[in-house]
Amino acid sequence: GTYTGQLVISYTDPTTQEPVVNTVDATIILSETENNAYAINVSLSSESDSRDGVANISTMSGSYPFCNKSTAEANTFGVFTGNVTGEVCTINYEAESTIKVKGRPRKVTTTYAFTGQKSVLE
Repeated sequence: GTYTGQLVISYTDPTTQEPVVNTVDATIILSETENNAYAINVSLSSESDSRDGVANISTMSGSYPFCNKSTAEANTFGVFTGNVTGEVCTINYEAESTIKVKGRPRKVTTTYAFTGQKSVLE
């Protein structure tokens, strides 16, 4: 299904140590894989980030948790977790980058959290 909602992007600014939080509109598309009934294709698109991956999915009393711990090239999310409960989909993942602060490299971990409602077009 297709889920539309918000992607909250947050990190700590390495120069000020202040939290920075941005929210953008995003869409997640979950679709079946060809050969594996226990896996789904996951595709995220927003104005600031696009990711694709395949996740293992299971069923737990009314919800469908999914995750991927692979860092294979085809999985551009890196490690991620998600869940579908009713009409709501959530996904969480992180990305690490290195920026220079006063000439010194600093690692910055950015956290991404998506929450969206199933599209009524389906």
